[in-house]
Amino acid sequence: MKLIFAFSHPSLDYTYRDFPSREVAEKHREEVAEDLDLPAHELVIEENEVSAEEFDEFIERAGLY
Repeated sequence: MKLIFAFSHPSLDYTYRDFPSREVAEKHREEVAEDLDLPAHELVIEENEVSAEEFDEFIERAGLY
């Protein structure tokens, strides 16, 4: 299993945007806050487990390979 990271907020019933690491997610915090029209400091980064295959597909789609 591998981890991907996404933003959540108590007002959302979903996570928003997947990132390959917590560090990459942090770099996009302000952008995500603007997209969601929410305060950046209220966003929570969640870890989501995915299979190695799903992770590889995510990385390929994101153009990170």
